[in-house]
Order: sequence, then structure tokens, then C-alpha cells
Amino acid sequence: RKRMTGSESRLNCLAYSGCLIGVLFPVNPQGSLLGYVSRSQLRAEHGIQGNWVEDALVHAACPSCALLQEELQLTLPEEEEEEVQGEEGDADDDEEEEDLEIETLLAAKFDEAGWAPGKSTTVTLPKQSNETILKPVKIPLEDLPLSKLRARDLVSLTRALALPCKACVERSDFVSLISSHLDSLSIGALKNFLLVRGSRCVGCKTRAHLRSAAIQVAHRLPLKLTNLILCEMESVFLFPGTTRRFLISDSRHKTLLASLLKGDAVFGLSPMPEVGVLSRVEEMTKTVDGAYSIKVRGEARFTIDEIDRSWEAHGGFPLAHVTLFADDPLNRTAGQRLVEDSKRTRTLFFAQDSDFAAERRADSLGNPPTPDRGPELLSYWLSMALSLPPLLSRRLLVS
Repeated sequence: RKRMTGSESRLNCLAYSGCLIGVLFPVNPQGSLLGYVSRSQLRAEHGIQGNWVEDALVHAACPSCALLQEELQLTLPEEEEEEVQGEEGDADDDEEEEDLEIETLLAAKFDEAGWAPGKSTTVTLPKQSNETILKPVKIPLEDLPLSKLRARDLVSLTRALALPCKACVERSDFVSLISSHLDSLSIGALKNFLLVRGSRCVGCKTRAHLRSAAIQVAHRLPLKLTNLILCEMESVFLFPGTTRRFLISDSRHKTLLASLLKGDAVFGLSPMPEVGVLSRVEEMTKTVDGAYSIKVRGEARFTIDEIDRSWEAHGGFPLAHVTLFADDPLNRTAGQRLVEDSKRTRTLFFAQDSDFAAERRADSLGNPPTPDRGPELLSYWLSMALSLPPLLSRRLLVS
């Protein structure tokens, strides 16, 4: 039982039984002619290789075999199509099982929190990202003096800070150069210095503590993260220290959320090529009608080194290898001017703000940062509150 495809199947009847039948039984010229014509038409319709000589010989020597082949040619494709549809049905069943598993996982989170139909419930997720990604730096009660560092450590620290020191010969030369540089940096610059190196200061209460922490981590290279789930959303901006709420409705984003809940709830949000923001799911809400929304907080900016799309999991999102970055160091004089400018900007904004606008952004963006958190964070918050055009938001994200 073979179809009319391939030279073997075209001539198998002729080779094994056609010759014997052709010798023992007389040929019906009229039947052979009609069979030859129908076989040639069938071969042309299905794009089967062959010629009229073979068609005529097969129908002359073995008409019954030829008719059987032609019948199989017409019926077997339908059977194969049914098999393909069956495989697609199995795939659909697998997807349904996966969707059910995801819904069960999400529902379990809210069942623990006491969600019920007609009731909106919010679940706050633990702040794990700062503990797993940013390594803590414990600071002594007193500032770490540079004079206690070994000479080779001073040389390494100078190189790590990219400080030119052609005239440095004595130990005191390196100490003076490093001290002048660190003393010139603003508090925000010192915090960024730690952040880029994947560090956070535990117990930092003074500028001296930040300075000491910077000395301890100066030898570290900018932090690189591998296999970070990357969510590419063109012109959807989130900045470090700000929050944004997203509605989760389709199965693709539910799969992503389920993957994040199983791990560290950290992913990369990329509104533009080559740059993104390390983001963390801070809380998720199940609304009255059973829909999901999440509140995401920006952690740090990164440049995208490589995107791996060969194995897109977690709802079809690619994995990325990234490197954290922050603003260039700002000296204390420029930093103080920036603080004064931020005070004036804050006053101007709230003079024009309205209760209606404040109420609309309360749930998603929240209140503006306090002045002690620095002017950089205020600029990020204002860009979100004012919904800056994409061009300006891009410049702010990469500058």
C-alpha cells in the first residue's frame, strides 16, 4: 500500500506483479487508455514526478494496482491531516494544563491573603532583590582611614577610581589624591558608586560612612547579571526609585508573573534598545472581578550586553546579559547646585499640582521622594508624574 510518490512506489507493482499479470492475462486497451489519462491528470494535480510512458505501462500491466495507488493518493493526505490536527490538539491540551497550573499558583497566593469574589486584595512580596543582587557592605562605626591601607592597595584603589597620578611616588601622594577625589563627590555620587558595583551600605548614616564603603568596594568591577528575564516594552518607561502599575490580562504575562513568583521577582524592563531598568515586583493585586495587576519598582539602570532569543521561556520572553551603570560622578559643588535647583523645581511643581492629579497617581507612582533622597530621584519621579515625551524620557534614562 504505497502512494504515487517516488520512483519506487510508481513501479513497485510493475516490478513485482505487473509482468506476470501482463503475460497471463490479455490487456484491455480501452481501460488502459482511460486509466493512463486519469493517472496523468492526478500526477499533474499533485506535482508527482513521472511521465506518460510509465503511466501507460503501469495501467497496461497492472490496472488494479494502479487504481489502488491512485485511491491511496487521494485518501492518505486526509488521514495525515487528521494526524496533524491530533498533534495540534495535544499541544493545545498541554497549553491548557500549563495555564491551569499558572492560575492555580496565582490563586493560591491570594487565597492565603483571604481573597474572595467581590473583594480586592493586595499581596506585598518580600524585598529579596536587594539581598540577592546587591551585596551588603558593613561599615565600621568610624571612617576607614586611607592611611591604614597597604601601599599596593592604594595603587589598586587609584587605578580602580581611574585617577591619573603620574607624579605619585610616596605613599602620602596616593592618600592625598584618593581623599581629594572622594571628598569632592556628592552623596548621590557615592551611592551610585556603590550601586554600580552591586553593593549597598548597611548602617550608613553619614557621609563618612559612604566614603568608607566606597573605599571597600572600589576594587569591584561594574556588576554583571546573566540570564535576566527581559520584558521589552517600547516607550514604557520606569526609572530607578519609581514605581508603576501594570495590568496583567493575557496568558503570556501571567506566565511571566508566575515565573517571577517562583524566583526573586526581579526582571529587566527595556523601553528602548540597549538600555533597561532592573525591576522588581513589589506587590500584586487581585481585583474585584478577578483580574491581576502588579506594582513594579525600578532598582537600577543597565546596558544590554547580549540577548539570548534561542530559548525563550517564561511566557516567551528572552534572557539578557546586562551590566549596571549610573550617572557619572558629580562633585560636591555641582551637587550642591543641583540640590538648590531641585528645591525650586519641587516648589514650582506643587504650586501647579492639583488634588485630582495627585489622587490619580497615588496608587501607581505614589508620593514624591523626600528632599533627603537626592535630586536625581526627584527628576525621575517628575518625569513619570508629568508623562514626559518618549524622546525626553530616553535622554533621561541614558544620561
